Order: sequence, then structure tokens, then C-alpha cells
Amino acid sequence: MILVYQTGNILSAGIFGTDILSLGLYYFILYIFLFLEHSNLHFPTWLNKTFGLIFVMPDHHRVHHDQNQFFTDSNYADIFIIWDRIFGTFKYLKVKDMKYGLIEFDSDEKQSFLYLMKSPFINIKRVKGQDVH
Repeated sequence: MILVYQTGNILSAGIFGTDILSLGLYYFILYIFLFLEHSNLHFPTWLNKTFGLIFVMPDHHRVHHDQNQFFTDSNYADIFIIWDRIFGTFKYLKVKDMKYGLIEFDSDEKQSFLYLMKSPFINIKRVKGQDVH
């Protein structure tokens, strides 16, 4: 997936004439945000409520990894959470209420090394979670 993502950015940069310095700066900033939003850091509430109005904070991105499909299909932004707010894909869930992972992989048998290695190549029946509105 990351190869497709990177290739798309590089191709569009070539098509639209983005210089290598700008592309490098974009990736530098992007990877700082990706590192922070996938970290296990917990920022103070005031920081989440101020910077979190515009920027993706770890608590925003964690919602994207919740087991419930309603929350998984949200908070797509990498840097600016304002896009999710504008397009209606922003959802909030308290960290203590989150359950990470996919329901399809919630059994011990499906957490084995061999199963996880073959899982991208097999058809796994999708389990629909409850809708929370």
C-alpha cells in the first residue's frame, strides 16, 4: 500500500512539476505527523482542543483504528484534521472507550503468526459492527 501511495505522489509531482525540495519538505513534515499520530502519546486536553481543531492529534487518529466500522471509516487526514471536519468524516471517541483492531481477527487462532501471514491472500468474511450515530 505504501508503494502505491508513494508512487502516486511522485508521479503527480512529475506531472505537475513539483520540485524535489518541495516534495522532500512535504515528506519530512508528513512523517513527523505520521509518527506522532501513531505514537502512544497522550497530550493534555487543552492541547487536543486547541491544536486539534486544525491538526491531527493522536487521539483523533486512534479513532480510525477502532473495531467498530462506524469509527474506522473516519478521521482520514494525515496533517490537517480540518478536512475531516469540513467533509463530515470527523468522529470523536474517548480513548478509554476504544477497542482496537478488526472484529474478524479477534480470536486467538487468528492472531497466530501463520494466519496473519496468509490473511492478505485469503478471503475473510467481513463482520459488521454495530452502528453508533
